[in-house]
Amino acid sequence: MPVREQPSLKRRSLLVKPLRFKGDRFVTLVFIAIFVLGTTLFLSNRSRSHRSAASRSQVGPSPEARERLKGGGGGPGEPLRANIKEMGPQPTPRYVANMATTTGEYVVSVRQVIGTSAGQNLLSDSNALLEQVILSIQVMALSDRAERSLTKIGAQLIAEDDQGKHLDTAQTKAPVRFHRGLGQLFELTAPTPNAKRLLSVSGEIVLKTEKGESSTLPFHLKNVFLPLMRHYYGTVALGYLSEEEAKQFVQPQNTSDFPYINSPEAVLFKKPFPPYSPEPAPVQLPTRVILSRTFPNELILHLPPEKGVGSKQFFNCTLRVQAENEGAIDGTITLSQPGSSKVKESRFRVWTGEAGLLLLPDFAPRSGKRLALRLHLFSHPNQESNRPAEYIPSAPFALKPGQRGALVSGQIMVGKAPVPGGRMRLEITPRDLTIKRQNVVLFFGESGEWQLGNFAPGVYRFHLDFLDVRHLRTSDTTLPEEYLRYRYGFHQIKIENQTQQDVEVRPGGVIRLKPFRLVEGGEAKGKTLLTVLPAKRSKPLGLSTFNLRKRSSNVTPAN
Repeated sequence: MPVREQPSLKRRSLLVKPLRFKGDRFVTLVFIAIFVLGTTLFLSNRSRSHRSAASRSQVGPSPEARERLKGGGGGPGEPLRANIKEMGPQPTPRYVANMATTTGEYVVSVRQVIGTSAGQNLLSDSNALLEQVILSIQVMALSDRAERSLTKIGAQLIAEDDQGKHLDTAQTKAPVRFHRGLGQLFELTAPTPNAKRLLSVSGEIVLKTEKGESSTLPFHLKNVFLPLMRHYYGTVALGYLSEEEAKQFVQPQNTSDFPYINSPEAVLFKKPFPPYSPEPAPVQLPTRVILSRTFPNELILHLPPEKGVGSKQFFNCTLRVQAENEGAIDGTITLSQPGSSKVKESRFRVWTGEAGLLLLPDFAPRSGKRLALRLHLFSHPNQESNRPAEYIPSAPFALKPGQRGALVSGQIMVGKAPVPGGRMRLEITPRDLTIKRQNVVLFFGESGEWQLGNFAPGVYRFHLDFLDVRHLRTSDTTLPEEYLRYRYGFHQIKIENQTQQDVEVRPGGVIRLKPFRLVEGGEAKGKTLLTVLPAKRSKPLGLSTFNLRKRSSNVTPAN
């Protein structure tokens, strides 16, 4: 039987056989050339993208940007030069009371002083030579009418440093407006090499009336510090306390000094003072200070509002502060009233990062109330800006579908008062052995309060693993437990309620743990009495801590 030919296989073979026609060698060469060209372009683009990514990942700006910021000249290893053309004032006001003055219906203040490099300012410690000075000045209007008239700051500032040299305006930048005011940058010529401050800065505010007529209003600032020395940062405020609260102040040994209360007890009296009450007139902004440790610091303190109405009464205040000793800031305060010969002066001591209160006798009494001053200072600006945020972190245990989370909270205390701010690590162990033990780092603020939200229901063991009070200290060489002993007079620190067993967390519940309380070794009660041990060399989670692991209760911390 003859076998039939299978045309389908023959047709399929045509798909794999090379096509042969006249000129196919030329077509093949064209295909090869296109392939080589495409490969070359692909590799070139890939190399360029790698170079671009590398340039983006490098620390600092590109060489082109560096030259633009420097204003030309200099090698890539030199610091960036602050260029006023590349800068702009902040669009929101910041009131620094000890570098401010009032003229007409306006408050003029220096917000920032920038040196030769972009990072050389009042918020940094630098001894580099000043080749220029850039002042960030802001004008705040005290009424809507005054704001409508405000146009700008005059183009020329005249300054004099503390060595007698006159500084002129090299260049300025257009103003940036914000609510009730504007900010503007001025570049001045270089001061004397060993100058520490500008004794005076004089200029004019340019105004325009509703009829379009222009006028000027002079202003004069005193004691504007240059970014060449260390400062203290913080806030100063006045508030009224009841007679009963005033009786709780400590009477100093020197009867001419003001009665005082320091943290942690001062936290209990915070409500009458900003930011916990309305800010005073005239600008309704926090009364911030950047204090020199060398020169007197002069500022104006306005009385708190009365029945919702801002008071026009104020005091002249002079603060002199000294270099701190392991977190203690000593100084003197002088208060006087305009038009009165009465002047009061007192010594004080506050602790960096903690608020302190001074009771002001015979000053501006109100019915049944006494005037007090709240001073809250920090040794470094990042301590002030990195205060714990007002949010509730979530617990490290996942909720099951449909489960309601709970809120677990507690407090860090020393004696009967809160530890005013810091960080802690909780070791949380579920009774359910199928769930792993977790560690969580928490922040606590002035009230010593901490919280954990979205907590999965169950039974847990809570253990305070470590406590970090680094931001309350000023010396990096001082261990936290040494600071606490010096600050609170402890000989042997122990923790009450450091470990809390069998805590039941119910769905949607609010669970309050017993406070973790720092006490003197002889005062604590109960089986949870544990000794605080000296810090180890390692720093878990990148935090400077002291270890609170369980050891023998008769161990005394090293001095």
